[in-house]
Amino acid sequence: MENKVHINIETEIEQILAELGIPDHIKAHAYLKEMILTAVNDPSATIPYERLAREDNVTKQFVHNAIRNAIGTYLSRNYKNILGDHFGTVVQNERARPTAEDLVEMIATNLRLKYQAQ
Repeated sequence: MENKVHINIETEIEQILAELGIPDHIKAHAYLKEMILTAVNDPSATIPYERLAREDNVTKQFVHNAIRNAIGTYLSRNYKNILGDHFGTVVQNERARPTAEDLVEMIATNLRLKYQAQ
C-alpha cells in the first residue's frame, strides 16, 4: 500500500510541475520532484541541494540556479494563477516569485494534507 501511495504522489508531483509549466525534460523538473518527495516524506528535512548536485556531478549552485530559472520561466509565462488555484497563493508583484524552498514547501504541504485525509 505504501508503494502505491508513493507512486500516486510522484504522479501528482509531475502533474503539478507540468501545470506550472516546468517541462519534464529539464533538470530543474527532476530536482524539484526529488525535493518535493523528500519534503513530503520528511517535513523536517532540509532541501537536498548537495545530494542532488553530488548525484548529478554538478555544483550545488548549478542545482539552485536551474530551479530558480525554471521558477522564473513559469512566472514569466503567466502561470501565476496556478499557484492560487493549487495553493491559495497569489503573486502580486510582477517581479516577485516564490523561492525554491517556498514552492517545494507549498506543494509538499498540500500533498501531505491530501494524503493524510485519505
